[in-house]
Amino acid sequence: MRLEVLIENEDPVVYPLSNQKITIGSSDNCEIVLSTEGVSRKHLSIMSEGDVFFVVDLGSSNGSFINEERLIPGKRAEFTSFFPIRLGQNVLLSLLSDEEAQSEGHIEVPLAFKEKPVELKADVARDQTRIINLHDLSKQTTEKLISNRNEKRVELKAKSSKAPPQKKQSNVLSYLAFLILIGGAVYNFLKLKENRIDTQGLGKISNSSPSKTDPIKTEEIPQNELNVHSDLVSEEDLVKRTSYESLINDIKCATDEEKFLCLYFPGSTERPFGVVQVGLTLNILADGSVYIDHAKRVVKKPADENPEVLEEYQKLVYETAAYIYLLRATAANPLDLSKYKDMRLSIALYNKTETDLKLAIVVAIKPDVFNRLKDVLFEGNLELIKTNGPSAFEYVKKLYITY
Repeated sequence: MRLEVLIENEDPVVYPLSNQKITIGSSDNCEIVLSTEGVSRKHLSIMSEGDVFFVVDLGSSNGSFINEERLIPGKRAEFTSFFPIRLGQNVLLSLLSDEEAQSEGHIEVPLAFKEKPVELKADVARDQTRIINLHDLSKQTTEKLISNRNEKRVELKAKSSKAPPQKKQSNVLSYLAFLILIGGAVYNFLKLKENRIDTQGLGKISNSSPSKTDPIKTEEIPQNELNVHSDLVSEEDLVKRTSYESLINDIKCATDEEKFLCLYFPGSTERPFGVVQVGLTLNILADGSVYIDHAKRVVKKPADENPEVLEEYQKLVYETAAYIYLLRATAANPLDLSKYKDMRLSIALYNKTETDLKLAIVVAIKPDVFNRLKDVLFEGNLELIKTNGPSAFEYVKKLYITY
């Protein structure tokens, strides 16, 4: 794993996470030195236990935040790739896999990087950290940092994949190409004049003209070169299913936006369900048991007890439950999601029983697409599932993703 560090609008820097414990702060005794406003001399520690990472705030003045919840100093919290950590107001820490770090084109800095900052701010030089007004440490700060991080990632990826510039052709070759182009144009003009239609005579069509019945040949675009459908949420923006293990226990329906969506989406008003916003994703966690039961009445259980057959059956049940849930959600008054147009909806349906709570299926959809579902989802289409099976969902695979 790698640690990506972003300071405001600067390019992100990546460090390896090979040590079991790493200290971050403005002191040059830390493994990662950050000489920026709001970072304490010893601000945060990152520890690893196998493949799991934890963080501990070391009593920093301006705090460390995960999903806008301030960490309790001295108490460790799990650090995942889904939830970045904000230090003070200006720093964002994100976990990256080795593959992500390479594909994004990041420049990696050795962990033992001990170079002292050229200019230390006065408060750092005095071993003090300026305390930032808590009013400034708002949710907008993290969202802005995440937006800056994503923009920088795109820029770095573009730079790393940019092809080397081609050498300029000599003037001789340019002139030669120009002469060939002129010669071809003259030849085509003379050929066209020779075979043109005789408008003064019988209007005979030349042999070079295509017949009305001859099909016009067009070059087909290979399927793998087609653009990904713009209505779908990109794969890199999908919320990992494992992230819902912590989201289900998180505080939900706290902000005005979250409360509004909690009241709209079915099954999200009772604990532990609800709506929680993380970055640009609105996560709707809902009780989907009633929709799963409905789906089981639609999809006939196979007599074959083969595990693979039963697995396909279960997958079809969950896809059907997601379809039914979207039907019910869009059947109410139209939901105006225009102000969320740059965000994403991630609807997690749980199968709740008296003894268990299990994540069944997640639906990823863009807000503007959700507003159009009412015109394309129909109750009668559930009958197609009985005869067509999974292929009944082919027409909605361009609208939302289930996983």
